[in-house]
Amino acid sequence: MGVDEKSFCWAEEGVTTYNENDGYNAFFPKENAWDPKINGYFRIAGTGNEIEIGRHTDNYPITSPARGIAAYDKPATLLRALGGVIGHEKVIGALREYANRWAFKYPYDQDFFNTFEDVLGKDMDWFWTSGWFTTWTLDHGVQSVTQKGKKTTIVIEDNGNFPMMTLVEVTYTNGQKETLTLPVTDWLKGSRTSKLEVSKGVVQKVEIDPQQTSMDLNRANNVWTKK
Repeated sequence: MGVDEKSFCWAEEGVTTYNENDGYNAFFPKENAWDPKINGYFRIAGTGNEIEIGRHTDNYPITSPARGIAAYDKPATLLRALGGVIGHEKVIGALREYANRWAFKYPYDQDFFNTFEDVLGKDMDWFWTSGWFTTWTLDHGVQSVTQKGKKTTIVIEDNGNFPMMTLVEVTYTNGQKETLTLPVTDWLKGSRTSKLEVSKGVVQKVEIDPQQTSMDLNRANNVWTKK
C-alpha cells in the first residue's frame, strides 16, 4: 500500500507508530511503550499550539513539535483509545482489512475511515471529526456517588468537548468488580452529565478508564473512593 505523505502524513506515520507500539507491548508487556506517545500528546493538548491531524501535511508547521504529535503520537494514541472502549482485536481487524482492501493502491484519508466503519458496522463520524479535524480535548470525571438502600447512583461528568464512550469500573466492598460503559450518544446529545445505577452491593471505588488507554487530560477526577 502506498500513502501520499504530503497529503496524509498520519496515515503512514501514525498507523505505523500504532503497530510498532502494539507489537512492542506484546513482546515486552512490562515496558509500556505507549507512555512517551500519550505524554507527548498531553504536553501540547489544550495549549493552543496543537494542530489538527487531518489538515494537509504541507500545512503542518515545520519547526513546531506539533508536527510530530499530529503525524505520529496523536493518531496512534487515538487508535489505542478506540481499542480501549470497543476492543483491541476489533481495531486490529479493521487495520488488517484496510491493508487487504488497499494493497497496491494509494488510499485517501476517507478510505481509512470508511474501512473502519465497514468492519465495525458503526457510524463513527463523531470520532473522526473530533480526533482528526479538531483539537478538542477529553476530560471525564466522577461527579458524585450516592447510595440509597441497595441502589447506588454514579454521576459521570463531561468537562471537555471530545465525545467518547466512557468505561467505568466499579469495585464493591466484597472485592467484586463490574465494568460499565456509557455510550457516546449521551455526550453527542450535548449532555454534560450521565448517570449509571448499580445494585450488586456497597460501592467501595469508582474509576474511569482503569487501564488508562483514553486521552483524558485530567485523571485527577477519574477516581472516587468510599471514605
